[in-house]
Amino acid sequence: MPNAALDIRDIKPLVAIPSDLPITIIIIAIATLLLAGVIIWWWLHKRQKLQSFNKIKTVAPIEPPEIIARSALKDLDEKLKNSIISIQQYFYGISLILRTYFEAVFKLNTTDLTTYEISIKIENSAIAKEHRQDFLSILSMADAVKFAKAPATDKECSNILRLAQAFITMTSTTISPTTDLSQSAEK
Repeated sequence: MPNAALDIRDIKPLVAIPSDLPITIIIIAIATLLLAGVIIWWWLHKRQKLQSFNKIKTVAPIEPPEIIARSALKDLDEKLKNSIISIQQYFYGISLILRTYFEAVFKLNTTDLTTYEISIKIENSAIAKEHRQDFLSILSMADAVKFAKAPATDKECSNILRLAQAFITMTSTTISPTTDLSQSAEK
């Protein structure tokens, strides 16, 4: 056994890796690579922004509130004539269309208020008294059918539609397709 103990040798000590490049050259190389990466990222990002900016964006023209309201009233009337909606739903629709129109034209919140709250809110407003009275009378007629479940005839349905259309015509800010241009120019 003494010979076997002599065969065991210890591990060789650590050897320093020879460095042909000084540490400063390695740091400069890493900094250069980082700088090149940042420049490439910036160039790609700028290019992407330019491409998205150069795309032509089309924006649909915003229709005036009176055109939207007239169209909605026409659609609602067609649904009633075709028996798609009930008379009660018809009066709900008339009320909502007019409230939305009123809100868009006069910039007063009316879609979230009751008729009574609206009457208080617009009582001292700059809105013409005639317009206020017409608006509130239409809402009151609609409320009678909506909430009191009052029966409404076809004549009452056409009457409230006619009143709503007249209200929109009286308060519209644009010339309607049926308006005579020579009369509006004289005013």
